[in-house]
Amino acid sequence: MHSLRCLRMVQMRTFVVIGFVSVSITFLLLLYYSSSHNPEAEHSRFVFKIPNSKELYHKLSKKIGTLREPEGEELHFDAKDTRPSLSSARLAKYCNRAHNHMEGQEGLAPSNYKLLAVHTVIRHGDRSPIQKLPQGLSGDLNCLFDTEQYSHVSKIVNFPHVMTAEMQKTLPEDKAFSRWSMFPSHEFCGEGQLTGQGAIQHILNGMHFSERYVHKHGLLTESNWHQRVLIHSTEVSRTYQSAIAFTYGILPNFNVEKISIKPTLGVNFCEDREFGLGCQCQRIEEFRLKAEAECKVTKAIKKNFQNYKALLSYVTKVLNISPFTIAGPTSLMDGFSSHICHNKPYPCSSNGTCINTSIMEALWKIIDNKSDCLGKSKSYKTHARALMYGLLSRIVRNFNISSLNGSNASFHLYSGHDTTITPLIAALDLTDNVWPGYAHMITFELWKDSSNTDGSDNKYVRVLQNGHVVTDQVVFCREKTDDHGMCHFKHFISFINTRNLRSFCFSKANKDFM
Repeated sequence: MHSLRCLRMVQMRTFVVIGFVSVSITFLLLLYYSSSHNPEAEHSRFVFKIPNSKELYHKLSKKIGTLREPEGEELHFDAKDTRPSLSSARLAKYCNRAHNHMEGQEGLAPSNYKLLAVHTVIRHGDRSPIQKLPQGLSGDLNCLFDTEQYSHVSKIVNFPHVMTAEMQKTLPEDKAFSRWSMFPSHEFCGEGQLTGQGAIQHILNGMHFSERYVHKHGLLTESNWHQRVLIHSTEVSRTYQSAIAFTYGILPNFNVEKISIKPTLGVNFCEDREFGLGCQCQRIEEFRLKAEAECKVTKAIKKNFQNYKALLSYVTKVLNISPFTIAGPTSLMDGFSSHICHNKPYPCSSNGTCINTSIMEALWKIIDNKSDCLGKSKSYKTHARALMYGLLSRIVRNFNISSLNGSNASFHLYSGHDTTITPLIAALDLTDNVWPGYAHMITFELWKDSSNTDGSDNKYVRVLQNGHVVTDQVVFCREKTDDHGMCHFKHFISFINTRNLRSFCFSKANKDFM
């Protein structure tokens, strides 16, 4: 009995000591954090210290034993930065402002290569914010088509006149898009509407493709283009108008009655008639959620979250809004996109403190860190390859027909969203895996080597991202390309044939689709 009483006393003392130590650590950490965190300090350089109290932990460790040191980092931005938004390389990359002279390696190949077909996947052009800031802080954007800066480019000058005339006609195959104008024509943009700048981005992209594919290689002609061009678009006004603008740019003569434009319900352009419920099966989403959960527990993303909380606290204090009105980093960035991409002044507080380019760069770093984590995740790549399998399978099937008899459409355009481009980048395993900018393009070219006279194994595929050849990065062509960035088409075929979307979605085996 005596020994049992002693044991209970020892246990009680142990609990008391542990409780006292825990309370002491918590108190000291709060004291340290409150003394080092002063967002109201008037300095030209703001530094938010994310709890990184190594010194304190070292002192406490000597008294209570070894403790694990939490890792953290400081978030820096210049509160008095006056640079224009587009002077920042990261912001300019996202906005992807249109340039008069388009450059890219599309259609450039040795003379012995013959171009057979092209499939291009695009993100819509510049748009108004979807996640607007509260209290009208995102401002209004003009959605009229302005040709003033491009008065020397007749195709752009003529665009609104051609579209106005073509809108008197009707689309021959499907009425899904008839409720929208064919081009931006509103004085003020609604949520997520294509701007005039967004339309010009894709007109110029189309003109560049026309120079490389139509004039250089004769992929289309004035007499046969209506049989050789097939357009796919999600049923959203900004993707439809982007597809129209791109098509107008590439075609020798635009006639809406001869355009074959197909609506698609999913952002992944998967054909339900071929894969059925596999296009949107639950297992695909499960792997995305798994990737999100895996990233969430990493040290880097934990730091990222703390950085975002500090940045959000500063921004909402400047704007005098509740942080609970902002859904997350991408929503905050979207709210500011009209300021960033249209050189509009940033909003300021009543005392003259303004949001600026340096703060936006800090926000982009937070967003890119999350994108980088997902892009490297095996679970996310599994999700992406399953999600984009339908589109990639469609490209292979059409390339096969083009390589045999060329009776099908030789140019396919898929007009989608960032949620189309992002998983496609991951599915291909491309290294530039950050949030894709407006008018982002991924292009697949099919070539025939005419110097290979026996006809065997003479078909090649080449992949480009925003005009840069990236075939050697693509998962099925890595270390298999020649000096011209060409990869045997058979490797693309094998990548598709060794995977089965239905089996992945509906079998009980734990397959990862990698």
